[in-house]
Amino acid sequence: MAINSTESLVICICACVGALVIVYYTLRILLHLLNYCCCRRRQNLLELYGNGERGVWAVVTGGSDGIGLELCHQLAEQGFNICMMARNKNKMDEKLAQIKELYPLCETKAIVADFSKLSTMQQYRQLVSEIAHLDVGYLALNTGIVQVGLTEQVTDSQFESVFNVNGLQVVYMAKAMLD
Repeated sequence: MAINSTESLVICICACVGALVIVYYTLRILLHLLNYCCCRRRQNLLELYGNGERGVWAVVTGGSDGIGLELCHQLAEQGFNICMMARNKNKMDEKLAQIKELYPLCETKAIVADFSKLSTMQQYRQLVSEIAHLDVGYLALNTGIVQVGLTEQVTDSQFESVFNVNGLQVVYMAKAMLD
């Protein structure tokens, strides 16, 4: 069966259109990946959650160390006031002084809270009553602990502490803040 010139032209056009479609979608995917991985711009969280106004507070549980502390720095840089909740008052005061030095317009507040000891909604409501007067625009429930070892080696009180901090804290604090 011989292919005439018209059929040959149609096949050539279809092949070209198909190739263009493949190139188009390949470029779209590559540009999306490039934009997502390399060119992501940092979100302005104050604009997103605080209507762009100073005076809005970010509450960060577990903010005196690690990821929570870095989050406090980034939120202060964007213009949030920082309310840090953690166990150690001296450590919080030291870290908040550093934040205040770097971001002089940032107001700070430290609230001592040992989430491993809190286990009722009433206790969380009492904790939240200390910040009820603040205009909270951002809440980071960051507190967490880990108990290393075999399950049979972890005592009941250690297990309860881990659960109170990693489980109850997130749920109860969120509910208390929304009430």
